[in-house]
Amino acid sequence: MLADIIRFFLKYNMKIKYFYIILFLTISLVVKSQETKVRLKNQAQEMSEAAITGNYNLVLKYTYPKFVEQFGGENELLKVIIEGMENLKSEGTKIESVEIGEVEKVFEAGKELHSLLSEKIILNTKKGRFLVNSYLLAVSIDNGQNWFFIDCNIGKELITSFFPNFNNNLIIPEKTKPIKI
Repeated sequence: MLADIIRFFLKYNMKIKYFYIILFLTISLVVKSQETKVRLKNQAQEMSEAAITGNYNLVLKYTYPKFVEQFGGENELLKVIIEGMENLKSEGTKIESVEIGEVEKVFEAGKELHSLLSEKIILNTKKGRFLVNSYLLAVSIDNGQNWFFIDCNIGKELITSFFPNFNNNLIIPEKTKPIKI
């Protein structure tokens, strides 16, 4: 009888231990996921602020490396960015603000993590103010510590060509037209 009680207690006690281990692991994963999402959004905001203030070297730091290579390296892409921004200025267009949306989901894609962030860009032009709804593809090659970005306006086909393990559960929305506000 005493042996049965001890066996019952040990068996019950083991279930409690397993329950606490599973609970601890689940909580740890949720906390890590939240930290990853916060880090991702902060880095996206830092990149968008750099674009507004003209810190294009910081923009390059956050640009997906294979995309930089496609443009012939950092110096060549920096020239393209500067030229593009100067063209906007000469046309009387200025980026007024960029609002980064919340991180909804992070997807595994081979050895990378991918996520999609919405962005609302307000442009001031000679023809008035416009709202541009756009998306950034966020990519991490170090399990969410650091993130790189690609503007989804370049098109899904080109984006997915950079990623042989692109997770098709991540849906890249179609490009939309600017809205006058």
